[in-house]
Amino acid sequence: MRFFLFLAVILTVSIRLLAQSDTVLWLPAEPGNYKFIKYADNVIGKRSQLDSAFKKLHRISHYHKGRFNVVHIGDSHIQADGITAVLRHGFQKFFGDGGRGLVFPYQVAGSNAPPDVLSSSNADWSANRLVSPEKHVKTGISGFGIATGNKNATLRLSLLTGDDSVKETFTRMVFFMGGDDLCYRITGEKGAPLMMCHEEKMNDQGMVVESDSAISGFALNTVAAPDKMTETLYGVSLEKPDSSGVVYHTIGVNGARYDQYLKSELFWQQIGALHADLYILSMGTNEAQSSAVNVESLMTVVDSFINKIHLISPRAAVIITTPPVSYFKMKKPNASLVKVSEALLNVAALHDLSTWDLFRISGGKTGAADWKKKGLLGHDLVHFTKQGYILQGDLLLNAIAKSYNAYVKTHPFKTTKPVKKKK
Repeated sequence: MRFFLFLAVILTVSIRLLAQSDTVLWLPAEPGNYKFIKYADNVIGKRSQLDSAFKKLHRISHYHKGRFNVVHIGDSHIQADGITAVLRHGFQKFFGDGGRGLVFPYQVAGSNAPPDVLSSSNADWSANRLVSPEKHVKTGISGFGIATGNKNATLRLSLLTGDDSVKETFTRMVFFMGGDDLCYRITGEKGAPLMMCHEEKMNDQGMVVESDSAISGFALNTVAAPDKMTETLYGVSLEKPDSSGVVYHTIGVNGARYDQYLKSELFWQQIGALHADLYILSMGTNEAQSSAVNVESLMTVVDSFINKIHLISPRAAVIITTPPVSYFKMKKPNASLVKVSEALLNVAALHDLSTWDLFRISGGKTGAADWKKKGLLGHDLVHFTKQGYILQGDLLLNAIAKSYNAYVKTHPFKTTKPVKKKK
């Protein structure tokens, strides 16, 4: 009798281990060790609201098939790609690289660009970003827009080797341009023609151009245009359709607030084309540039923003992040961040959304002085040094990874067949 009982226990344990044998935990590098960081609070609030996203990521990790689209929307902290580069590399290292995602020719627009994006043109372009709605150039999916009436304009964009010593490539480009009848010539980085014309009018879903081989750059110019026709560009998504994994779309605009995104009609018309599985919303620094923040008014704006997200992407998960610590007019820690963070967390609670409370994690009311002392804040005491942004990226990546691991531990794939990994 004891022998059969012992055998039953062994079989039960073996079956459980077998069921969980394919559960691989996501273990990114730990963030830097600083006494003022509240590591115990570095968690995703209401992580169960990310279960649908984690389910898809888990399947990609298991079967090595499919794509997961992250859309990270924010302000100048996001435009520079300091935080999002850490997140993009972390997601893609574990789940696979589905492509660089949405980029914009920032240099042509006269603005700062991520270090791995280089753009240039032989013509002058009028530019705008969504913080200046009075300008005649519309802003679209990237929060920016550029336009030119020069029929001989050529725009070049290429990806450079990043801090990880890897040069990103792509085989698919999705151009978001004006709804026009222009005929375009698009060539690869070595002058190989990819497309000579686009027969249909441009639409909100973008113009798709494929390359037979992996490339890291392209040139775009018009070859036929009616008189007084203006060429416009709002962004281009660079993708690897034959690779499974994560596409990380970064949308950051210097000086941007929630209410300014709300007013950009074309942004909302185009954003659905990214087919987001997860939105990460990182704003609040610019909302706090006033000593008199109205929590209820800000909540109304953010609530409208979330409602638009749900309307466009009803199945997508959402993480609302609070802003990091900073100074007010370089004089003292910005106390308005307390009210801004309160408003963001209140809206998240109303919509039952996941949160990441960076303001609290980074030290709250007194944290800015510590970041300044350690050389993690920039000269303006609002933006951060490279190491400061890397620290924030590492913190968020680890918080998401911990939540993902908690999910997979309770949702193991029950299979006895080995899964073949792509070479």
